[in-house]
Amino acid sequence: MHELYTEFLRLDRAWHRPPRPFHGNEGNYAVLKQNFIRAQAAMFHLAQAICQLASPDVQRELDDARREVMDELTRAPKGLEVHVAALARSAPRWQEFEITPEVTFDHSLAGSPVSKHAAMRLKCAHKHQVSVVTHLLAEYRRFHADELRKA
Repeated sequence: MHELYTEFLRLDRAWHRPPRPFHGNEGNYAVLKQNFIRAQAAMFHLAQAICQLASPDVQRELDDARREVMDELTRAPKGLEVHVAALARSAPRWQEFEITPEVTFDHSLAGSPVSKHAAMRLKCAHKHQVSVVTHLLAEYRRFHADELRKA
């Protein structure tokens, strides 16, 4: 568990903010942006592992909600009440990947209808998971501040 926290925090320190284009880094900006997205995807997977170990019920509910949404995305809509899946911004952070980083950037799913129930269930479960992981990381930082400063 300690390794998960330290790797997450290391990535967070290195890639806390997305890179911004400015005069002089035009060629390097694309590489920095891809590295930022890779780091955020790695942080997403670390957050899943942290939540699974620390709060398996929260992670299980989120996984079930994700499966429900993916099931609806791959089939036709059931009712008239739908929400539309939207593509992510150019450089989302780890907590903005509601399903997976791969699904977030899948252009074939953009505009796909999802029932209001499934969308709200996913939104609530995802929000709860992000809250749990953020709290756990804050507590870890608080209790291991001296170790983290040395790293």
